[in-house]
Amino acid sequence: AQASSSPTERALASVPTASGGAWLRLRLGSQPHGCRVVACGDSAALGNWKTAQAPELARGGTQQSQNADEEWYCEARPDVAPGTPFKYVLLSDSGEARWEEGQNRQWPGKPALHCFGAPAPREVADGEELVIHWGGPEVQALDPLSVPGAVLHAFHWPFEEVRRRAREVAAHGFDAVQLSPAQRSISGDQWWTRYQPVRYEEIHGLGDEHALRAACAECRAAG
Repeated sequence: AQASSSPTERALASVPTASGGAWLRLRLGSQPHGCRVVACGDSAALGNWKTAQAPELARGGTQQSQNADEEWYCEARPDVAPGTPFKYVLLSDSGEARWEEGQNRQWPGKPALHCFGAPAPREVADGEELVIHWGGPEVQALDPLSVPGAVLHAFHWPFEEVRRRAREVAAHGFDAVQLSPAQRSISGDQWWTRYQPVRYEEIHGLGDEHALRAACAECRAAG
């Protein structure tokens, strides 16, 4: 039987790729007629950070499953080296430019699906990761003393708060910290809104990716 693919993989498969480069697919909210999107970056092929010389993305269809976001795409560019810094820029029909906020993206070496203004999903783990299928032989073989015993549920703690209090938590005898979900969620003051995801690709609400990484690093250092 053929293995099922993820929605992202199916979306990427719907457009043919060319050898030597990568397809960029971008999702953003519905835009008025006449606007354009360019990939502007640190190479001649990407306009050398000049929007007037940057390649345009083609306007595609609407993704009903993604809150009616429009999808734009850019053909493979063998003339752009993987890792080249760039950003997406939304250009109005009057020429006004709206740059993505935050850090520069890195030109991918394989097909990529992005959301305007949202960081790219993490592809490579910082260290070795443990995947456990509950009830399977992996759990039965685990030494109980090798996994966290007392876990602090840092319910709705901002990541900066977790970083700041990591050593205090460790001093009280906790072995690990459980964070609230990091993704962008629906708006609202109720506690459960954090558990209603909007975009898993974007870290938002309790801090950005840098703050999350800093919290994890401090907890690791605290033991």
